[in-house]
Amino acid sequence: MKTYEKIYLMLLDQHQTISGEDIAKELGISRTAVWKAIQQLEKKGVSIDSSRHSGYTMRTGDLYIQENLETELGFPVHISEKSQSTQIDARAGLEAGHATPSLYLAPQQGAAKGRFGRTFFTDTAGIYMSLHLSPLKT
Repeated sequence: MKTYEKIYLMLLDQHQTISGEDIAKELGISRTAVWKAIQQLEKKGVSIDSSRHSGYTMRTGDLYIQENLETELGFPVHISEKSQSTQIDARAGLEAGHATPSLYLAPQQGAAKGRFGRTFFTDTAGIYMSLHLSPLKT
């Protein structure tokens, strides 16, 4: 699991301010690494309050953590930060021989299409997904 994902989970669990020093000690990293990870979280849309003398508090935001999703769902999850379309991702996964079921997620899509091939607007902070299933053979 990446450092920023670990810090996200810590902030999510605490529901209160955590000092950068405490985070660094818990994870065995430098305070500079904590600061860089906080910046990564903010780039990914997580809103974090920071105070020079008290630490960090998460206000809002969600983060896809692949390992957690796979554990909860019990099947593979594929996350694409810059997807043209999760349907295209699923089709490529099918051609590459990915297991079924598989979930394809993206926070945004560049060329999303809906029913009957109609294009639709996708925001920059959404949850877009396609689920690749195979029919049961009896």
